Amino acid sequence: MVEIVHSAMRILAGFVKQLSGGTLGNGALEAFGRVDALVGRAELVAVRVRSRSGRIHH
Repeated sequence: MVEIVHSAMRILAGFVKQLSGGTLGNGALEAFGRVDALVGRAELVAVRVRSRSGRIHH
């Protein structure tokens, strides 16, 4: 459960960075935001795969 919350927060933080970077015209911040959001999504997928394989018990 903690992993799911952590992943969701990372995705949200990534979107906020993207928005801030785009608004401020800071391409680097926008790119880092995209990376954070993608990493968060990948973490979330990994949690789902592990839960389906029975490694995580709710």
